[in-house]
Amino acid sequence: MNTLKKNQYKNELHQIFLKSAEILKGESGRKLISSVKKDIKVQGDLLSNNNILYGLKSISNYPILSEETGWQDVELHNKKKGKYWIVDPLDGTYNYYRQIPFYGMCIALWEDDRPILGSYFDIPGNKFYYGEIGGESNVNDETIVVSNIDELAQAVLSTGFPSKLDLSSEMGKNYLEQMKIFKKVRMLGSAAASLSFLAEGKLDVHFEKNTMIWDVASGIALVLASGGIVQYKFIENSDRLNILACNKMLLPKLKCIIDIL
Repeated sequence: MNTLKKNQYKNELHQIFLKSAEILKGESGRKLISSVKKDIKVQGDLLSNNNILYGLKSISNYPILSEETGWQDVELHNKKKGKYWIVDPLDGTYNYYRQIPFYGMCIALWEDDRPILGSYFDIPGNKFYYGEIGGESNVNDETIVVSNIDELAQAVLSTGFPSKLDLSSEMGKNYLEQMKIFKKVRMLGSAAASLSFLAEGKLDVHFEKNTMIWDVASGIALVLASGGIVQYKFIENSDRLNILACNKMLLPKLKCIIDIL
C-alpha cells in the first residue's frame, strides 16, 4: 500500500480552494436553487463542487465522495475501502446565503474509515487549515494546537440541534441539560468551521448527532492532527455519524456525552 509523502497534496488543495473561493465570492453563487424544509441549495454549491472535483481528479485517481454528487468513479471502488476523498464544496450554505461569516469548503482524504488528512478554507477569514494525522496542523502555515482548558465549567461547547430532535421529549430535555455544564455554548451553523476552530484552540468541545460525514471528515482530521481526541460512530452503515471532539484533558469528564454517542 502506497503511503503519502508529507504535504504531498497541501499546495494543490490550497490552489483548488482559492479558485472555489473566487467563484463563491461572485453574486451568482448566492442564486437560490431550492429551499426545502430546513435545507437550501444555492448555485455556489454546484459551482464550487465542479471546481473541486476537477482539481482532485487532476492530482490523484482516488475516488471521491461529495455532498453534491455522491460517489465519483464508484465502479472502480469498493465504497469506504482504500483511500478516497470526501468533499463538502460549501459547508454552512445558509450562512453563505445570508452572509453570516461562518462558511467554507472542506476536502479530506480518508482510508477505509479513518482520516489521513483534512483541509478547510474559511472564506470570510481567508484562512487555509491543513492537518495530517501524525504530522503537522496549521492555518496559513502557522502551527495550531487544541486548547488546554481542563474544566467543563470553563469550556466552550459547539454543537447543533438535530433537525428531528423533539426538545420536549426526554431525549431533548437531556440534550439541553448537558449543555448547562459548559461555560458557553456556540452554534455556528457549520460543523466544519466549529471543528477547525476547535483544532485552533478557540473552542473546546464539539458534539453533534446524526451529522453527515462530509460535514466533519476534514474537521476530524484537523482536530486529531492538532493533538485533540475525536470519537465518532457511524449510524447503520450510512454516511451519517455521531461525533464528539475535544482536548485530551476534557475527555474523561464527558462521560454523559460519550454514553449517547
